[in-house]
Amino acid sequence: MNSYEKSVFDMYKSYRLGVGEKCDICRKETPGLCKPISIWHVGDQYAMSEHRVLFVGKAARGSIQQDADCINGVQDGTGVAEDLYHAVGWPFWSYTRAIAEELYGEADAWEKISMTNMVKCNASETVDTTTESVKWNCAGYLRKEIELLLPKNIVFYTNAWYDEAVASLFDSIENAKYHDVPCGQKQMHLWRFTGMINGHSMRVIRTGHPERMKKEEFTGRIIEFIREGGCSDCPKCD
Repeated sequence: MNSYEKSVFDMYKSYRLGVGEKCDICRKETPGLCKPISIWHVGDQYAMSEHRVLFVGKAARGSIQQDADCINGVQDGTGVAEDLYHAVGWPFWSYTRAIAEELYGEADAWEKISMTNMVKCNASETVDTTTESVKWNCAGYLRKEIELLLPKNIVFYTNAWYDEAVASLFDSIENAKYHDVPCGQKQMHLWRFTGMINGHSMRVIRTGHPERMKKEEFTGRIIEFIREGGCSDCPKCD
């Protein structure tokens, strides 16, 4: 665990992730809610990377550790993330890997990115069971993660149901644009903006979950956004 990851776990402890009043409310509302899963990864070269990207998934799925292995009540995602990134074909991992390797090359990609989930707990191994309370209570922890990591670019693999909570993470939002672009036989419903946190500017794109999206087109849109700041072949992005 590097210094960035340690600082995130220290924040969890200070703000009582998994053991505080907000978490008690969520457990009462959602029976079977797993213990919170931590940030997945902050690369050793993340701070000095060109694009400084934070990838944010929607909701963690189920449990990854026995209770005895938790750190102050939080499941340590950093211990399994590298294996998931390299070996698992689920779109969250494999599409992120494709984006990172295009940006940084296969050898350096893993150590130059950061990954987390917006929602830390879930009551299912297969579907998103997030309630309003869980969504809003978890948003505060993600805000603290962003404050610690200070990314230049954030990629949210969330959907429109999370947009209000995503907006709440930032002190202000500028240049917000919604637009749809083709992705195979489907559409990517994109929302992009510049967000401010404590005086720091971050470029943000919300893409929707990559599952069942054509990989090359989905990842290409995100790579283009990170490199160029928009989708050059779509008039709405100009």
